[in-house]
Amino acid sequence: MEESLILSKFDRLVEFGLVLYDDKQQIIEHIDDGLKVLPTSSTMFQPEHPLTTIPNPSQAHADTQEPDRRDGSDISTTGFEIATTDTHILIANKFSFSRPHLMLLTLDGHRRQYEPLNETDLDGAWRILNAAETDYVAFYNCGRDGGCSRLHKHLQVMPLPANSFAAFLDSPEGREPEARVPFEWFYRR
Repeated sequence: MEESLILSKFDRLVEFGLVLYDDKQQIIEHIDDGLKVLPTSSTMFQPEHPLTTIPNPSQAHADTQEPDRRDGSDISTTGFEIATTDTHILIANKFSFSRPHLMLLTLDGHRRQYEPLNETDLDGAWRILNAAETDYVAFYNCGRDGGCSRLHKHLQVMPLPANSFAAFLDSPEGREPEARVPFEWFYRR
């Protein structure tokens, strides 16, 4: 991943108001049964239900027509594209926690967020993580209870923040983390 190009595109989308991100955003730390939860001002505007539609801010004053979407998808990728492979498209996340915050969507808009990850999804994420110039993390909010707000199957990709939400993974080798995470999870450095 050519990080300077991704950051340049991301910054332009933020400047035009198409991506919500504030580098001075307030992070509200909340501990839930030992797990740190970090809501921010940019994520407050995410839809709370997968059936909610998100209008494209660039068309807010132009007309009321919905932006172009892939067949079956509830996410418009128009203008947010970073890269496309034979199976996935990498876009800027409209509700960004970090700079940059990306989404890796299946090209098939009929794939759903409540479906399990498959080998193709993991391969797509692995390619991005290996191509990144700095440490990135990829995660999958599977289903509404897992934090998903869109139906089109996608992974989140972002730089690994220091002292982050993923700090619970840093436990001594072979030991379970202190936090009780209510979902299945795994990681590989």
